[in-house]
Amino acid sequence: MADEAYRLMEEVLKTYPDGVLKPGKYVWEAVPRGVNKGTAILCLLGKIINRSSNDTWAIFIGDDITDEAGFRAIQDSKKIVEGLEQPPKGLGIKVGRESTCAHYYVNDIKEVTNLLHNLLSFCQARDR
Repeated sequence: MADEAYRLMEEVLKTYPDGVLKPGKYVWEAVPRGVNKGTAILCLLGKIINRSSNDTWAIFIGDDITDEAGFRAIQDSKKIVEGLEQPPKGLGIKVGRESTCAHYYVNDIKEVTNLLHNLLSFCQARDR
């Protein structure tokens, strides 16, 4: 059904000339030209992080080819983000064993759940 999905998405994008299709794992993503998950993450961080105190860490977890741009963006210590005095800090975590630029990985969704649960417990204990 991949060919049919692609054909349908191409048809939809005819009404959005600035849109492009990006292949993923079992999906086609329709996104504005020049935008990817990395640019989206950096835009959000530029809006939510306190400009004078960049002590926020972002965690980006993904399992798809299209997530690689997010991993690169969040792990690049030289990345300049509009509105921030310092580059963002973060962790890229790949779900699965495919080749990746993420610095860390977990095997599956169960391990994602365990990781997030343990991280929450750690943060709650530290704040007490």
